Amino acid sequence: MNEPIHFAKGSDTTIEGWGMPFFGPFAGDDGIGRDFDGEYFSPKTDFLFDWFKGERPLLYQHTWDAKVGTDALGGVVTHEKRKDGIWVQAQLDLRSKWYEAIRELVGQEALSFSSGAYPAGVVVAKSGEILRWPWVELTATPTPANPYASIAAMKAMDWPPMPEAGITAIEFTAATAPTRAAEDAETVGTLMVPRRLRIVGVKAAWSASYINSLPDSAFACKDANGRHYPHHDAQGKLDMPHLRNAMSRLGDPGNVQCGKRHLMAHMQAEGMDS
Repeated sequence: MNEPIHFAKGSDTTIEGWGMPFFGPFAGDDGIGRDFDGEYFSPKTDFLFDWFKGERPLLYQHTWDAKVGTDALGGVVTHEKRKDGIWVQAQLDLRSKWYEAIRELVGQEALSFSSGAYPAGVVVAKSGEILRWPWVELTATPTPANPYASIAAMKAMDWPPMPEAGITAIEFTAATAPTRAAEDAETVGTLMVPRRLRIVGVKAAWSASYINSLPDSAFACKDANGRHYPHHDAQGKLDMPHLRNAMSRLGDPGNVQCGKRHLMAHMQAEGMDS
């Protein structure tokens, strides 16, 4: 499960790898592997593959890279559900001005895949299992310490609204579980997601050991419970995916709210909406 993107046999334009691997590198008390945010894909995850009749775009860093931006590197040509996850093949566009750079990185085994989802349709169980992930794009991203693919829900694109207002839920784990008001909508074991823009953020590809090794200055704030919202790397460079992830998590009032002013200052300095 630690395979980087590589070229398909006999090709220098078709790349393949784990697009959405099941489970993650950090096992909980129940023995289930999760990412460092405590979430995971499983064989039960609904990726809504049929939403797209054409190909999904292949992007770089979920369009967050300042140079590549929204330029498409190519497109997804096949996906296959296997025992360990969703195996994906994508075709690089030979006409892209980034082709040679991406080809070199693939040859160096320096990239992994990451997937983007339609935010309003994402549903996550209280256990951390991602029950629904409406897959809309595939990203090539540099491979850091975490060997598993990362995931992100897109904020930048102006997606059309979901068809209905209200609450989305996958299932009840108890037949008699009561439904609460929209402001406090939960079922037993399943998070009910209001049909509005839900920013899930990047499941960052920094391992727990890497994060623990970062200095305090890499985090937005520190309190009695520890350090929160890493967004600078070990060299002190601002990491945009982690900055967006921190801002998306601050959007949930159930998360720690310290450091918001600091993070917003970064967003404003980068010319981004918070």
